[in-house]
Amino acid sequence: MVTLKVVLDTNWFSSWTEEGKHLLHGDGSTFWFDKNFTAVFFANGRMGLNAEHSWGDAPTMGHISEYNLTTE
Repeated sequence: MVTLKVVLDTNWFSSWTEEGKHLLHGDGSTFWFDKNFTAVFFANGRMGLNAEHSWGDAPTMGHISEYNLTTE
């Protein structure tokens, strides 16, 4: 079973690097990565994903994200 978790995060970041680091491990207190996919929506309207790193889940989510970004 695939599960998705949505997180409304009050943080926002000025660089993609800071945002990426936050999406990888958070700050240790705001949210848990206990689902296959976690969609994080930041206070500035940007959005990022954290996906399970198994051989099947992460590439699928990466392709879906790429498709959505390029055809927006």
